[in-house]
Amino acid sequence: MWRDPRVVLGGSDGGAHLDLLTAFTYPVELLGEHVRDRHLLALEEAVRLITDAPARLYGLDGRGRVQEGFHADLVVFDPATIGPGPISTAHDLPVAPAASPARPRASVE
Repeated sequence: MWRDPRVVLGGSDGGAHLDLLTAFTYPVELLGEHVRDRHLLALEEAVRLITDAPARLYGLDGRGRVQEGFHADLVVFDPATIGPGPISTAHDLPVAPAASPARPRASVE
């Protein structure tokens, strides 16, 4: 399935973990379990599938690969140890106190 050109891998927190769980570990599960442990995919191909392929799909020019002229969005990891950590609960949604529901939300500028 991973080698099918119609497949784009991803791990999304597109819902901003509204259920409060931070369990979006697919990319590191792919690299740890499927690449390192089970040898189902080469490391280089897995990295391409979780970086370059989505960048091309979404039109993110200058992203997704290490190449001259591209932005240097790099993650350094140890292939021998990469894998998901424990699932945790996040308490970081911006919620106004019940006493003032119309209070403006904090924002990042």
